[in-house]
Amino acid sequence: MIRGYYKKRGQRGFTIIELLYIVLILSLLAAIAIPQFVAYRTNAYNAAANVAVRSAYTAAESFFSDSPGGTVSVSLLSVYGYNANVSIILTLGGAGKIVNFTLQAVHSGGSSSFTVDQVGVVTRS
Repeated sequence: MIRGYYKKRGQRGFTIIELLYIVLILSLLAAIAIPQFVAYRTNAYNAAANVAVRSAYTAAESFFSDSPGGTVSVSLLSVYGYNANVSIILTLGGAGKIVNFTLQAVHSGGSSSFTVDQVGVVTRS
């Protein structure tokens, strides 16, 4: 009975046992690789939001150096070097004044939001 699973002389192809081993190995690799890929992608989205909030803060600093008494807006930051990304939602808090403004960025695929205050301290939540 078991001899039926072994290859006979001159026979080409794979046996069912060999194919089952390959399927088993591939499923184990997929079970490990897919969750790691999702975690790496989420980390990349969070890193993109972190970079975006830092870039927006630099653009806001440039705006306030030109007009210290002015009010900054998210659309105005692009004039001062901020490159908007459609996947990143950037919000401005504190009425856009130099004394108490905050910028918050969150990526649509990420799991964290990043906030920077008027001093430049970035916090993750």
